[in-house]
Amino acid sequence: MIPDGWKVGKIKDLIKSLDTGVSVNSENKSIQNGEIGVLKVSAVSYGKFLPSEHKVALTEEVHRLTIYPKKDRILISRANTPDLVGASVYIDRDYPSLFLPDKLWQTEPRHNDFSIRWLSYLISSDDYRLKISSHATGTSMSMKNISKVDLLNIEIIIPPLLEQCKIAEVLGIWDESIDLLERLIGRVRSLKQGLMQQLLTGKKRFKEFEGSEWETVTFEDVLLIEIGGTPSRANADCWDNEKSTLNYWLSIADLKGKYITKTKEHITELGIKKSNAKLFPAGTVVMSFKLTIGKVAILSKSMYTNEAICSLIPKQANSIDTEFLYQVIGIVDFEKEIDQAIKGKTLNKEKIKRLILKLPSLPEQEKIAAVLSAADEEISTLEKQLAAYKQQKLGLMQQLLTGKIRVGMI
Repeated sequence: MIPDGWKVGKIKDLIKSLDTGVSVNSENKSIQNGEIGVLKVSAVSYGKFLPSEHKVALTEEVHRLTIYPKKDRILISRANTPDLVGASVYIDRDYPSLFLPDKLWQTEPRHNDFSIRWLSYLISSDDYRLKISSHATGTSMSMKNISKVDLLNIEIIIPPLLEQCKIAEVLGIWDESIDLLERLIGRVRSLKQGLMQQLLTGKKRFKEFEGSEWETVTFEDVLLIEIGGTPSRANADCWDNEKSTLNYWLSIADLKGKYITKTKEHITELGIKKSNAKLFPAGTVVMSFKLTIGKVAILSKSMYTNEAICSLIPKQANSIDTEFLYQVIGIVDFEKEIDQAIKGKTLNKEKIKRLILKLPSLPEQEKIAAVLSAADEEISTLEKQLAAYKQQKLGLMQQLLTGKIRVGMI
């Protein structure tokens, strides 16, 4: 049912054309000294523009670049992964040193009698993301495309101009709050990173520990290094798809956040018997060492791990504080030991054993860990608040952009 005063139309009623960039040879680095950038398709997400996602055009190719992001336009991804094809973002200022590749479009409005900001919210909403992705084609599982004709002919419902502007204004306030929180999280992360570089290297000491020496050790000197395994994917009986057991099976994809409370997959007793998967207790520090190297977390529950994750268990009780170990891995120099495999960077057990740690006394470890953990807690609190804001905004978009709630009635 169409709300009173709204009308049915199509995107082409508001957008005259979709201007496309070009494909040029470029280097994967950031702009310096007046160089010209070419946006990556990853620069456009749903409602988020990331200008840092760019390459630098080779000098002889620069003359081919003609379209850069302009204020009061929408950038749309015409070719992307299935979940991001049709991703779009409103541009709030000109970016004259960044140009569009052939996988991104820029809108050219048909007239000025509508709010481009409102339209950007509309086509990035969940309902229209589904509509747009339903028109995407392509045989590749990793890349889909949508045509200009299909996109421009998508049906939309259009409120009066004044209501468009009010909807955009309300949602813009939420975006500002989200942006402020994201920047605050960034500042706290930077502060913590600085503290890590000072406290975990001994450059900055607490007065009561000044003068005491730190010990330089290898992982093998102080840690038991255990690696898990993966049950056969060909044997369905090895996998607990119903998650009826407590046999949590940890993969790199599960390493999100400091403490791990759940995993995407569980394994059966048969899976345990038929694989090298090992059970590690709650409180164990785990680290990825293949493809994604140095991703670290602490188990909140007993879990099994795969072969890309190692568990790090102190050889002597009360020798290494768990929280300190979690933090100090963040400054470990992995580069000297890394191998370049076909699918990416990797380590092996022997190389992990040679990694270097610097350890103060246990009391100093605990004090350092307490300071850095406090920063972690602040970041975690802010991230929860950010997630809540984003969820609330999505709900508000659903109500405002469909007319279920009229702006004048809020």
